[in-house]
Amino acid sequence: MEPCTSTTPLSEAEQAELDEILASPTIAREIERRVKEGVEREVRGGTRSALRTALYNIIDSRNPGLEAACVGLAIDFPFLTPETVTTIGKKYSVTKAAVSKRLVAFCKEAGLPPSTHMKSEESREKYRNTNHRGKPCQS
Repeated sequence: MEPCTSTTPLSEAEQAELDEILASPTIAREIERRVKEGVEREVRGGTRSALRTALYNIIDSRNPGLEAACVGLAIDFPFLTPETVTTIGKKYSVTKAAVSKRLVAFCKEAGLPPSTHMKSEESREKYRNTNHRGKPCQS
């Protein structure tokens, strides 16, 4: 029998059998318990991993203040509300691109969704393509 996936439609008989199984209160409770357990485990692991990544980046950085500010922007830390990529860049004498690059790298490394302070992947790709400098011509 073929495994049931989102791309494999169930026959009417299979769907009826699945509905009957899921109608059981015991099965429903067990599914709910396992889902909650899985979500809690993922949240704990994900949070712990992201925190380890943040601390490592800050401790290992040549400029811990800048790195901490970038991590704060990446996680949308509420006490940094007035701060932006631009203000962080000016404060630490680096470009907006340098701050943005740190945000993207941290979110990717920590497995976090993009911050509200980050440009979309499409915008970054477009910027990368329009501002790409090719190799100089050889004469």
